[in-house]
Amino acid sequence: MNDYKIPLSSAPLRWQLALSAVLVLLACGSITLFFHYAVSVLPGLQTTLLTILWITLPLMWVLGTLLAFKNHSSTGYILTDKALAVQKKGWLGQGSKRLYGYDTILSVHSLSRAHGAYGTIELIVKDQKPVVLRGVVLPDEHAQRIKRLVSTSRDMGAVQQNTSL
Repeated sequence: MNDYKIPLSSAPLRWQLALSAVLVLLACGSITLFFHYAVSVLPGLQTTLLTILWITLPLMWVLGTLLAFKNHSSTGYILTDKALAVQKKGWLGQGSKRLYGYDTILSVHSLSRAHGAYGTIELIVKDQKPVVLRGVVLPDEHAQRIKRLVSTSRDMGAVQQNTSL
């Protein structure tokens, strides 16, 4: 089997970012109304504070959005012959790669969203915390693929044990 990279969807990330943009605008608008109707400070000071607010909050949202896209695109899930590899690229070329052998995976669960277009896959791994693969395109199909690899790995392990006896 050649290595297979599980495709990821950016749809959940886009929804989160759109929701956070609406929240930033609501926060700026409500604080502006609060200053206009409830707080009596010097008009020059009020204008300065609101200008800083309307510049700072959206700028922080833009920076957070860029960081979220960077982190989302830096994660990859690869199915190899012997293990599931979870790769995370870091800043300045640093990164990490964790391997989860198919023989250590106890169970595989998938949760679909948007009529099965994307979702998460949760792997219960022996003696470790559950591994969650987020934003997977067609999670049910990929969960079935992982289950087949786990089953094949167990069958191969059983055959090797029988031949060694």
